[in-house]
Amino acid sequence: MHVRNNLVMSLNCSDVKIVYGKVFSDSTYSSSGNTVTTVLISNVENIRKDILSASGLITLVRKEDVTLTCGCMIKAEGFISEDSGLFICENISVIDKNWINQLREKIIFLITKRVLGDSGKKDARLLSLLLMTGRVESSDFKIKELAFQCGCLHILALSGMHLNFISSFIRTVTGKKKYSFFFALVFDFIFVFIAGPRPSLIRAFILFCFFKLDKHLRLFLTVLIQTVLFPYSISNLGNVYGYISVVALVVYAPYVSSALCFFLPKKISNIIGASITVLLVNAPIQIIVDGAWAISSILAAPISVLFVVFSMIGGFLTLIFGLNLITDKVMSVSYILLEKTFSTASVIPKMHVLGYIVFLVISLLLILVIKIYSKRVRKHAEHILSNIHFLEKKGGQDDPLLDLKYVEF
Repeated sequence: MHVRNNLVMSLNCSDVKIVYGKVFSDSTYSSSGNTVTTVLISNVENIRKDILSASGLITLVRKEDVTLTCGCMIKAEGFISEDSGLFICENISVIDKNWINQLREKIIFLITKRVLGDSGKKDARLLSLLLMTGRVESSDFKIKELAFQCGCLHILALSGMHLNFISSFIRTVTGKKKYSFFFALVFDFIFVFIAGPRPSLIRAFILFCFFKLDKHLRLFLTVLIQTVLFPYSISNLGNVYGYISVVALVVYAPYVSSALCFFLPKKISNIIGASITVLLVNAPIQIIVDGAWAISSILAAPISVLFVVFSMIGGFLTLIFGLNLITDKVMSVSYILLEKTFSTASVIPKMHVLGYIVFLVISLLLILVIKIYSKRVRKHAEHILSNIHFLEKKGGQDDPLLDLKYVEF
């Protein structure tokens, strides 16, 4: 028995020449332009053409451009790299596609044709297409590299943020009536179906289904359901990032936001507080994986979300009204502003372990000091209120000076 790269087999890696399995997630492009596909293995074939059992996930890498849809059965010929554990493909063939795969590919083809038009693959349109389908029709996509450099790559990865935008838009259009939640759920499901059952979207969709429950119970049920129904998705690195972020936003973000309220308006403090919280909990993982973390994402992430939303709006308007001067301008301006944000943020140097420790200590001290101060203010306010109630009982009900609206805290 040999275990490598979440793959359990009954022979050594060097003996594997062919793998059979189901595509776990739609193929994507690596930074070097290779096609990358994660596959849920069912069988492998060795050099003697013996078909043996195997289970788990393995990542396939191929130099040629090939698009594989989640759920289709494939046969891949090549070898497993002893250094990286990746399966280097020499040839890939699709064994079987069910009607769901064919329907998804047809829908994505129509969306791609509608958004990109006939005038070539412009980066602005590619961004809108990426945010709507999770796919990009080019390996040379500059904005993804810029997003990675400034620690904002998660903004472009389809997740709960994008589902939340769609559901919020639908609920606003329907007037937040009783049936608005149902319509939002339907449109979110359509979005997840088109983009594919990515671990981050599965997590976000399950969370949204339990929208009216207590936030802690919602989180527990989401972890439970995703673990039972989609066991291989729960350990996905991006999904782990997401769960850590969700837990941090539920538990710690209110403390950070309340601390910032002393310096910033409430809405801005909530946005910046959420960004700081996510960075604080995810920075250690970024240091382990990448060797550094980008402090610039504290401000770059909230700003870039706005332009991402406008890019999605431009894409949806193009689907409805077609590619015209207005829709193309919305996508182009959104892309330019997003690129400028990422470019500016990427100039700020990344920090390492020492920088994270300093940032963590300063953040915790700031929260502690403001919490102590706010506790004293609260006690002082309670003392004033108790005095007011005492004087009211003594017969000063008609005294305007005892009216709460005259009391300043």
